[in-house]
Amino acid sequence: MLAENHRALLLPEIAARYEAERAEIENTVDVEVISAVALDPAQQDKLDRALSGRLKRRVRMHNTVDASLMGGAVVGAGDLVIDGSIKGRLEQLATELSG
Repeated sequence: MLAENHRALLLPEIAARYEAERAEIENTVDVEVISAVALDPAQQDKLDRALSGRLKRRVRMHNTVDASLMGGAVVGAGDLVIDGSIKGRLEQLATELSG
């Protein structure tokens, strides 16, 4: 129907709104975890419990590895970003020293 009415360009926005509504109804949140090394199952479980408690929602974690972080992890959930990486801390320190 979208294609017939020349509205196919709206499909990504419709899909995003659908996913947001579904997450609200299911009381879930997608969380992106970027870590310096792959997290083992115990670490993933601990992080899942901590984030679920803080966000008051069930968490769907999406894990990726970025060795440039040097250590730690960056966690993002919507507008919330927690940078616990060594790279982030070094950048913060450099900003403070140069200011």
